[in-house]
Amino acid sequence: MLYGVAQVPASAIVLDLAGNLRATKVQLDGRKAGRFSQRAGQLVVAGQAGFQPGQRFTLDIRYEGNPAPRRGLWGEVGWEELSDGVLVAGQPNGAPSWFPCNDHPRNKASYGFTVTTDANYRAVCNGVFQSRTTRSSRETWVYEQAEPMATYLATVQIGRYGLLELDAGRHAPAVPQHVAVTPALRGARGQALPCNRP
Repeated sequence: MLYGVAQVPASAIVLDLAGNLRATKVQLDGRKAGRFSQRAGQLVVAGQAGFQPGQRFTLDIRYEGNPAPRRGLWGEVGWEELSDGVLVAGQPNGAPSWFPCNDHPRNKASYGFTVTTDANYRAVCNGVFQSRTTRSSRETWVYEQAEPMATYLATVQIGRYGLLELDAGRHAPAVPQHVAVTPALRGARGQALPCNRP
């Protein structure tokens, strides 16, 4: 769900959505959008009466396809499948490789992430961990990023990670710090980072 406020008069909302991701259903303010179209990496959602400055709106966009890295001047960026997991490295323009957005660094937003994985995988996202629920052979991870950030900073890492708390010694930070590591790296943690517990 996207919550927005129009800054200037507009007849449509234009979002970036790249690769083979295709919008299948769009709701504007809880109702079916009048019309939407997608081409050249952009999703255009028209409002029935346009948008006026200060007007608040919500967009619920259902889309499908296989996210993939986006090729550009900086090489491949964005969503990348690994041999046993996923990572997202979105800087500078990789965010549209996995979700519809207004992909410009000055347009910051708060985020909520809900990621469902196979059992024994951990999803690590921006923000504060909220919950993990297990159902059958699936686990759902929820994170909230309240402070607005640029789209290219949005990330998700999925893998067979364990979570370790960093030990800052006498200079403990106000915010607890953790590192997600694979089993192969867990044994070597003391060589690179001081950790409190395995």
